[in-house]
Parts: sequence; structure tokens; C-alpha cells
Amino acid sequence: MRSVSAGLSLLLVLAVSSTAAGDVPVAAEPATAPVSPAEACRRGEALRGVAEYALAAEALTQCARLFPAEARGKTALADAVVLRLGLGEDAEAMRLAGDFVKMYGATDHTRAATVVFAVAAHQGEKARWREASEILSRNQSLIDAAPIDIRLQARLVAGRAQLHGPTPDRGYAELKTALAMYGNGGALGDMIAIAYPNEDEGQRMRRIGKSLNAVGDALVLLADRDLGKSVASQRPPVYTGTRSMDALHHYLTTAVPEWMTRRRMAIEERERQYTAVLEMRPVPPPKAVIAAAGAVGKMWADYADDLAHLVPLDGYPVTRVAATPTTTPTRAEARAALEEVRRPIRERQAIPAMRKCVSLSVKYQYTDERSQGCEAWLVKNDPETRPRSELAPEPQALSGQWAANEPATATSTSTSTSPPISP
Repeated sequence: MRSVSAGLSLLLVLAVSSTAAGDVPVAAEPATAPVSPAEACRRGEALRGVAEYALAAEALTQCARLFPAEARGKTALADAVVLRLGLGEDAEAMRLAGDFVKMYGATDHTRAATVVFAVAAHQGEKARWREASEILSRNQSLIDAAPIDIRLQARLVAGRAQLHGPTPDRGYAELKTALAMYGNGGALGDMIAIAYPNEDEGQRMRRIGKSLNAVGDALVLLADRDLGKSVASQRPPVYTGTRSMDALHHYLTTAVPEWMTRRRMAIEERERQYTAVLEMRPVPPPKAVIAAAGAVGKMWADYADDLAHLVPLDGYPVTRVAATPTTTPTRAEARAALEEVRRPIRERQAIPAMRKCVSLSVKYQYTDERSQGCEAWLVKNDPETRPRSELAPEPQALSGQWAANEPATATSTSTSTSPPISP
């Protein structure tokens, strides 16, 4: 059984995206002076150590050409790919990655798959989805033979690429394939330990964290799709009655309750789907937990907001005058009638769900557009809510069942999601 400290370490890993190669600063012009073979390798490492990345990439590429059959040449070529990506030289990075696959794909397919995935993931981060899809497609057999962490992340990138293209159904199929690979998550740690026997516990934890983030993202994306098919399609019935209290009462006690039942059932079904994130093993990834909590909160909030706008109030008189029929409610009276229907949903469902969304965001110091939406809605609709800036420091930005299944506490920061290539 994993130790408590190991579990906490994994939670820390889950909340932190991998370091972005794009944050690497561009250095001076490449070196022109010739160097000896051994010196090229030493020079590449030294230049990288002092953040002269452009010069380091040149030296490491030269080292790889001079020592293709040695471990240092292979390592240098993999490192050169990462540096080229960080320098924005994507074409050169893809060329070097292709060289790596040709030279080492048959003898070190794990590392070759890691290099290919790094390039594809980088393209995805830049929203170059067609390029990301093409890279993964060309190297599909290599990816399929890779360890579970690479396969899960690659399926997520491939799925996202298809979702942004003309064949979204293929994208959802890729996401479902990732979920099938993951299963119930019970064997994930053992599979990674077997695939990387020479890595320490910290390195394996990072791989588990990246794998869980990929699975969590896939779950949320699939739930988002089904949300659009079910909840979003349950629009409230149009009011066609007269501006009388009897007609309004009839509408609120006949057509509206039937719609409310359908809408509530659709929301609860989707909520169960999002809650699957909380059941992930070995631990739920905070990024996906917050995204799912935000989606659940928004479902209930949209429901409450729709109830507040069932009947256009513009046609009702602001005040009652002598010419106003006694059967016609004032605008305030009509609004009060709508509020009687809305209040239980707002107070018992929407506000608690939105509060849970914000509390998770504050706890993990992680925010995205959904959690920001939760806070904005609460500030407007919940008198007890104050802006986050008055409650806690701003988190570092990335992007009923929740209380009982909340994941353990973790501290998180955010960077981008480009996976580093392990030496």
C-alpha cells in the first residue's frame, strides 16, 4: 500500500502541468567556430546550463551526428528536439524528431515515442491541431507500443485535434479509447513502474499525474458533449397566455412543472457523469475536478436563471392605476410569482453547487474559466458571497455529490502542458 507521503506527492504532481518548452528564452546567434567531437557534447551541456539555448541546440545536434551509436548521442538528439521547440523552430524540431525515430525507433521505442509525442503536444498547445494530428498519425504504431502514460496523453491530443477538425466523432472515439486504456485506474501505477524500472518514485509520480490529467480531461470533454445533447436542449415552454394572474398561475402550475421535471432529470444524469471524475484512481486530478464542478454548478445556475425569465415582464404594468384590470398583476407581483418557483432551485441546488466550485478552486489554488464563472454568478446571486480577492490570494491561473466525494487537499501551481523529454 502506498505511503501517505507518496499519496501527497502524487496530488502535488497532479495539480502542476508540465513545464512549457515555449518559456525558453532565445539566445544569440549559433556558434561558427569548429569544435572537437567530444567538446561538442560537453559544450552543449554547458551552454544549456547557462541558458544559452540556441547555441546549446547547435552543439547538441552536432554531438548527436558525431556519436549516433552512443547513449550520449541519443540523449543529445532528444534534448535538441526540446530546445528547438522552445526556440520556436518547430520545423527543425520535427525534422530532428523524424531523425530520432529513424535512428532509434526500433531499439528504443519508448524514448522515440516520447520524442514524437512531445512534438505533437507542442503543436496542440499552439492550436495547430492539423499538424498535431498528422504527427501522431504518421507514428501511430510507435505510439501504440509506448508505455501507458504516453498512450493516454497521445489519445487525448489526438482526440482534441479531431474535435477541432471536420470529424469530431472520431475525436470522441479517441477519448473513449483513452478511458478504455485506463480502465478503473487500479493498475496504472504498476504499469508505469514496469515500463520505467530505472526511474525513482518522484519520476513515476509525475507520469501518473500526467496520465490522470489526460483521463480527467477526456471524462470532462465527453460529459460536455452529452451536456449539449441533453440539458441544453431542454428549453423552457413559451408563455402564450394573457397578462392575467389566472393565466400566469395556470402556466406556472401546468406546463412549467412538466418541463422542470425533464430539466432536473437531465441535469442529474449529467451530474453523475461529471462525478465520475471524483471516482478516479489512485486519486482524482484537481484540474478535472474543478472543471467538472464548474460544469455542474453552471447547469444548476442556468436552470435557476431560466426560471427567472420564464415570462417577459415588460408587458406588465409597473404600478396599478385606475385603468388596470384587477385581474392583471403588476410587474412586481408577476416577478414574485416567478421567484416562488425559482427560489427552491436557486437556494438548494444552484448556490451550493456554485459554492463548491469556488471552494475547490480556492483550496487547490487553481482556476479556469468555469471556476471564474462560478464566482461571478455567486457574487451576483448570493448575498453571502464576496469576491475572491477579498477572501484569499488569487490562484495562479492555468484551465449534492461533490461535498461527499471531495478529493484530498493539494497545493497546485500552473504552467503549460508541454511534456519534457526524459533523458
